[in-house]
Parts: sequence; structure tokens; C-alpha cells
Amino acid sequence: MSKIVPTQSSSPNEDNKPNVLEDPQKQPLHLKLVVSNPSLPEKKELSKPKNLIKGFTVEIQKSGHFNYSLTVCDYFHFLECEILLEIHENDEEELGTRSVICYFPDTLGDELSELVWEDETLYSMILVNFQVRLLKHLLLFCSDYNVLNLIIDMGNTPESYNLEICRYIAKYEDKIPTGSGVTTQMVIPITLKTFDQWLKLMDKVSQDFRCKVWNGQSSNPVMRAYIKSNPCLKLF
Repeated sequence: MSKIVPTQSSSPNEDNKPNVLEDPQKQPLHLKLVVSNPSLPEKKELSKPKNLIKGFTVEIQKSGHFNYSLTVCDYFHFLECEILLEIHENDEEELGTRSVICYFPDTLGDELSELVWEDETLYSMILVNFQVRLLKHLLLFCSDYNVLNLIIDMGNTPESYNLEICRYIAKYEDKIPTGSGVTTQMVIPITLKTFDQWLKLMDKVSQDFRCKVWNGQSSNPVMRAYIKSNPCLKLF
């Protein structure tokens, strides 16, 4: 099966920053955030991100015979997420039918929120961009280990909306009772069709982001400041 070639890290220069978003007219990505566009104080700029040279990095570590962890960092926007992965063999079916179960923590974006002056429109767009790229490396991991299905456990925390983007390519979704409530699980088949869907999703998210930021700069001082720091609106 052909697959996307992963890019383990990219290094934007100091004038580069990522892009993201949902288009409200295209039924989008199910992220329902209240838009808030605070005025940017005069003579004050957006906080400068740290470690710009590192850009976007991905690291996979083996922690057991069938256990791995995948750590994805966007240093540019202060985003980091470590995902626990478990490979499961299905002995009752044909040989080679294996699945990966991944357990998602909440994506903490306090520093990102501060970076964009708590502008929820820009915050949600950047977070969606991060999610789409994270999803790419989950699909690649499954492909590398000849896995047929990716099972995403989104947990039962209030911030479980953090991976709503997966619903774009999920084949099946269910609510599973747990000792502490209910967890949401999504099943994504690892097929060429899924990779094609991801490519279309990435293209849509990137184009929507550029369009939204450029069109919003005239009325939103935060977006104007963001374009100043990333004039080409480049991705990771």
C-alpha cells in the first residue's frame, strides 16, 4: 500500500508560522467555539514563540512489546501532545488482522491562547491544523506496522472535542461505558481511500486558514499581528 512519506521535522525561519481553520459555509470540522476578537493593545505585539528553529517534530518511542508513544510538538505555537499506542492482534480472525488503539490526552493550549491574545477564532484554526498533522502521523504509524484499523479513544473529559477532526475520516463511532463515565471511540480504516481523504482534508484546512486570516485582518488586530509575524502564512 502506498503511503504518505512522513516529515519528521520542519524548521520554519523566524518569519514563519502555521495555518488552520474551518469554513462555516462548508459544514466543517465540528469545532463549535464562540468567536471572540479582543482589541490588541496599542504598541503591543503578539508574544514571540520560542524554539522557532525546531518547528514541528514527531518522535516515536517503544515502551513495551506492543506499546509505543508518539509525541508531536509544534514549538511555533507551544503545542505538544503525547499519544499512547497499543497494537492488538485479533486471534479469532485471519492472520495479520491487527489494530492500533490510541489514547488521547487533552491538548493543552494555554500558551497558544496567550500567544494569540485569547482570540478564539485564530486559536481554533491553529488547533485544527495541529490535529490534522497529528492525524497524519497516526495513519503513517499504522501503515508502517501493517495495521488494518486505527481505534481512537477520545476519553470522557470536557476537552474531548480536541480530536473532532477525526470524524471526517472515521468509519465507525461508539460510546463505551467506563468506570468514570462514557468514552468515545472512533474506528478509522487504514486504506488508500483514508489517505486520500486525509489529503483532501489537509488541503481544505490549509486553504480555509489562509482565506480566513487574510480576510479577517482588516477588522481583527490579532490577525493583522499574526500575518506580520508570518507574512506567507506557511504551514509547519
